[in-house]
Amino acid sequence: MKELLPRVVLAGTALLAAGYLILGMYSQPAASRYQVEQVRTFLNRALVNDSAGLIARAGSRQPIRWVRAAMAVDSAAVREWAQSRPGMRSARRGDTLWVTLRRSGSTKRCSPLFPLTAGFTRGSGETRL
Repeated sequence: MKELLPRVVLAGTALLAAGYLILGMYSQPAASRYQVEQVRTFLNRALVNDSAGLIARAGSRQPIRWVRAAMAVDSAAVREWAQSRPGMRSARRGDTLWVTLRRSGSTKRCSPLFPLTAGFTRGSGETRL
């Protein structure tokens, strides 16, 4: 009986942890391919140096500064992100939906741009990056 108690406690703890993780995973707001396409379009605008296109999609100057710095660091990685179909996870904090995009094994080298997280806010009837 003494040997059975630790096993029962361990199994119960494992079941509770698994339940918590499963419920936490499904309680996140769903990101859609719409957000992925917005990020891809934004990155493509940066690749062709379309300042007006970047300004139209950004809710502030920060994403524009980030993408210009990313282009200076590793433009090949920015191009890969712009062409990829990544997996995604999302979380809502306040009025912002944060979407983290992850590519599995598509880069040939390490990059400071992996994974990529974008925040989306809704204002004036339009979602902005």
